[in-house]
Amino acid sequence: MMRGSWMIVMLCAWTMMSALNGTVGQSLAAIGEPDVKIVMTHRMFKVTKGGGEIGQPMFRLEAGKYTTITLENRDKVAHEFVSPLFRMTEVHVGGEATMIWTDRAAGVRVEPGKSVELKFWVPRFINTFEPFWCNVHGKEHGSMMRGEVVVAGTR
Repeated sequence: MMRGSWMIVMLCAWTMMSALNGTVGQSLAAIGEPDVKIVMTHRMFKVTKGGGEIGQPMFRLEAGKYTTITLENRDKVAHEFVSPLFRMTEVHVGGEATMIWTDRAAGVRVEPGKSVELKFWVPRFINTFEPFWCNVHGKEHGSMMRGEVVVAGTR
């Protein structure tokens, strides 16, 4: 009986906290499918969910929304996914990854064959374009391991 009561208290507390933040629907949505999925293969970022044009390493995020990005490394070498966006918000990492910090950006290093989830609140700076890149293979302009995140207002 004590265990069941504890679970109910925790669920009620979570529901109240979420309601106060206006995030009940968003928190429940975050449990399911990712908003964006990026596959790292052949030294390229391929946005397979949540992207714009096919083949373009670009995707859109909604300002103020709790978001999940899944990164899957199908290459035989490690890749990094870094962006100034991740220095503006707290990022929760699910899976096996190494955190990366540079002077102007933050992100994760994903080993070959591994997948990682990044969960975070998108900053409320709307109509901004934030770059992302692989610190290992995406330093040169024109590299397919570079891309752009568009942070837009609510639809």
